[in-house]
Amino acid sequence: MTRAFWYVVDPAALVEARVDPPDVPGTLHAAEHTGIGILRAS
Repeated sequence: MTRAFWYVVDPAALVEARVDPPDVPGTLHAAEHTGIGILRAS
């Protein structure tokens, strides 16, 4: 079975976290892998 999740990141949160615009895609990809790692496999 395939499971998914969706998240929306407020641009202000990226600014507050000091993520530079060129680093946004990689940062979100890392967050994706984090989510995959913490979701329970079934």
